[in-house]
Amino acid sequence: LSQGVSANALFGTLSGGSFNGAPTPSVGDLLFASLQPGEFMVPRSYLDNFNLDPASAAFLIDPDFETPFYQQWNVSIEREVGWDTAVSLRYVGNRSRNLAQGVDYNQLDVISNGFAADVARARQNGLLALDRNGVFDPRFNPDIPGSQQLTVFPLLPLGGLLTNPTIQSFIITGEAGTLAQVYVTNFLNGDIPFRANPSIFVADVLESRATSDYHAFQAEVRRRFAAGFGFQANYTWSKSLVSTSGITQQKFEPPIDINNPLLQRSRAEYDIPHAFKANVIYELPFGKGKPWADYSNSFANAFVSGWSISSIFEYQTGSPFSILSARGTFNRVGRSPLNGANTSLTRDEIQDLFGIFEREGEIFFINPSVIGTDGRGAAPDTVGSFAGQVFFNPGAGEIGGLQPFQFNGPNAFSWDAGIIKRTPIPVLGEAGELEFRVEFFNLLNHPVFFVGNQNINSTTFGRITSTVNSPRVIQFAGKINF
Repeated sequence: LSQGVSANALFGTLSGGSFNGAPTPSVGDLLFASLQPGEFMVPRSYLDNFNLDPASAAFLIDPDFETPFYQQWNVSIEREVGWDTAVSLRYVGNRSRNLAQGVDYNQLDVISNGFAADVARARQNGLLALDRNGVFDPRFNPDIPGSQQLTVFPLLPLGGLLTNPTIQSFIITGEAGTLAQVYVTNFLNGDIPFRANPSIFVADVLESRATSDYHAFQAEVRRRFAAGFGFQANYTWSKSLVSTSGITQQKFEPPIDINNPLLQRSRAEYDIPHAFKANVIYELPFGKGKPWADYSNSFANAFVSGWSISSIFEYQTGSPFSILSARGTFNRVGRSPLNGANTSLTRDEIQDLFGIFEREGEIFFINPSVIGTDGRGAAPDTVGSFAGQVFFNPGAGEIGGLQPFQFNGPNAFSWDAGIIKRTPIPVLGEAGELEFRVEFFNLLNHPVFFVGNQNINSTTFGRITSTVNSPRVIQFAGKINF
């Protein structure tokens, strides 16, 4: 059985006794009666495959698939501002169209058939029963004020198994899409039209529908190496928007709702709005032919000459991340990894929650004041919200309001440096020399914290558990050039 739901989990409550006055059917009778060995058949229909494997899928390529294309443009102005130094300003843009993206045309439907609304009613019934009797029971109970009649569950085989713990767990979390998947892949959906094509579960088509757009302003100052000194510094202010990230190997990233593709158009996972980078090399002015310490003694000159320092510096916006529920409230969970959370705050108010915080020896990027004592960003589904809670799970049939990759993690900072000493070796000719280097990677030993996508239902919500960079490394190297 699919979705990690075993037959015993679904039917354990039916063992022994009778059901509706009839002997309890076995799991085999309920699920596998149509799966007896048959004649060898070629070809098989989609329905044949579905009866053999209710999680079966068809993968097709759109016969009108178009070749992706890429366009780029730029305009720049450059000005020399002094000896060996130039300044340039640029606008750079590009766009891609007809990029590959997968679409599941058999997307689970929980809206038009009223199922999501019934899941919401069942959830409310269960919470009312829990409050009154201490037991979560999603069935209609006329003795409990506010309990509502269900309209879709009674039409499902076995009444939707509303007393089953697995079924109840998805009702509690409002995951109508995932619950529909459980029913379909276990032959328990009856006549409820969860799919456009009931002869198959998944109908994936690879189409040329995805897009990407990039716009950037760039500024650069550079000085070519002369008189022992050279440097380059640049700043980029940019934005990258995509309808699918395009970074997965299989190029298959179906949207959460094929009827609303603009929901997926968001910042790219690799979008870095601000980036400053610089590098410099400087020959120290000591020794033979230099302004200072030009000794007549050849050994002294050999010691003080040939020193130079170099450095590379980077400072940029942190990587984008999402605040997610990742629940199958609208579509099945496999189509919902970027289903966002809901919030009571504005974007700027959420930004104010970000920083570096400490609580009980743990480091957080999101203010612990909006995180529950169990480490989650949302209270458990069967209790009310905790004091200070600002993130919430979407309800049955809903898609979370926070877009993917709407926020940025901690800014990234990197500073590497090196010291170089070159000593001539006359016996190797005019170009012969011994080169000795000491290189420092992450010179200040400064940690750059990593913040990935944040699931409000995770017990590590908002917590920093890793860094982007490595601790400081000092490297020694020597070589002979000739």
